[in-house]
Formats: sequence, structure tokens, C-alpha cells
Amino acid sequence: MGLYERPYCLFAVDDLIVNTAGTGLGWALTGPLARILSHPDALTDRVLDQLTAGKAPFACRLVALLPDTVRT
Repeated sequence: MGLYERPYCLFAVDDLIVNTAGTGLGWALTGPLARILSHPDALTDRVLDQLTAGKAPFACRLVALLPDTVRT
């Protein structure tokens, strides 16, 4: 509106605080989650074993539920 020469240079301090806190939280959770989760190869073998036995794992069913509920 003509008040600032470069309005895109402005930022809100609360955005900076929230973004920094989110980054810190993500960084702090990465280590424990990496130790909890299985190695991708072992996870793939486990899922394939369950699928060949005729039972889909809960995570697969949960992921499949999302497009079904979003679909219009």
C-alpha cells in the first residue's frame, strides 16, 4: 500500500519462535524414533510375510483408509 519499500522483508517474531520450536522438536524426536523403528528391510520382510498370510498390517489398512474417507 506504499507504506514499506520492501514489505516481503517483514516477519513476525511469533512465526520465528514457532518455526524454531518445531524444528527443535522434530530434531529431538528423530533419534528416539529412529531407534524404535525397524530397519526398512526387516520391516518389508515382516509386512510381506503378513500379506502372504492373508492379513494386512494395521498401518497398511490405516493408510488405505485415508483415500477412502477423503474421496468424494
